[in-house]
Amino acid sequence: MKLKEAEVLKRLEHLPILIVNGSGDVHSGLEEAKWNYEAAAGSKELIVIEWDIRAPTRMEEATANHVFRRKEEEIIDETLSWPLKRVQRVV
Repeated sequence: MKLKEAEVLKRLEHLPILIVNGSGDVHSGLEEAKWNYEAAAGSKELIVIEWDIRAPTRMEEATANHVFRRKEEEIIDETLSWPLKRVQRVV
């Protein structure tokens, strides 16, 4: 049995969910991230890392959004600060 992401997210309603997606991700598009966000039943947040891929010159540049190449610092900051923001809301 293969579960879709949305089905799994519905089952995790007791856990906070963080979804991070690149705005120009060619592998897991922003629409898919939004669908998964909507499917998540509990506490959730969607962070979109903005990326401009208007004219990639190489395949590596076109797929950079999926791995957040050249956006590492931003994605690390967003991911590590997320639990702290949640704790501050509770306190």
